[in-house]
Amino acid sequence: MVFRCNAAPIGKFAEDAGRKTNLTTFNPSIFVTRYNSLLQTDDLDRFNSDMRQYSGIIMMTCFGAAQSFNTCAESLEHRTFTDPKLTIAHPSEIVNLWNYWKSMKTLKRPSTGFLIVHESIQLCEETHLYGFWPFPLKLDSTVQRVPYHYFDTIVPSQAHGMNTEFSIFVQYHELGIIRIHTGKC
Repeated sequence: MVFRCNAAPIGKFAEDAGRKTNLTTFNPSIFVTRYNSLLQTDDLDRFNSDMRQYSGIIMMTCFGAAQSFNTCAESLEHRTFTDPKLTIAHPSEIVNLWNYWKSMKTLKRPSTGFLIVHESIQLCEETHLYGFWPFPLKLDSTVQRVPYHYFDTIVPSQAHGMNTEFSIFVQYHELGIIRIHTGKC
């Protein structure tokens, strides 16, 4: 199974990122940044067109603010596709993960990536991470600047503790729970 985060575009990146999708997360901020909160017909048309590149399930994590939930509900109501399936993540799943890590006093608000890794650990026999590198530089034989996403120029949100999340993933890697791949796929 291939899980993708934040509705990462596939088309023009397929040679590097592949085409397969089984579960794709969709953070509510994407409605704002890519689809103008679905305010205009053109925004909704673009959303419907873009979602057809995926297969499987698109899981929206739309809890935390009433406006986010309303926009997610509107996308469900006005979608013009049946594949992929569009669903809203169960709020207790997100809240329970958040509360657990908050009680450990280790994390800010968990990212969608953090959520999907934990979903994968529960659902799959093996979990391999590609593209989970939270730092602006890559250290190989040289120092190279790397983007946060392969498909856009945004910077990591300060609402999430990406460095802390990555350190937890490294611990999981060391324990054999997941495998982190930082080189070329």
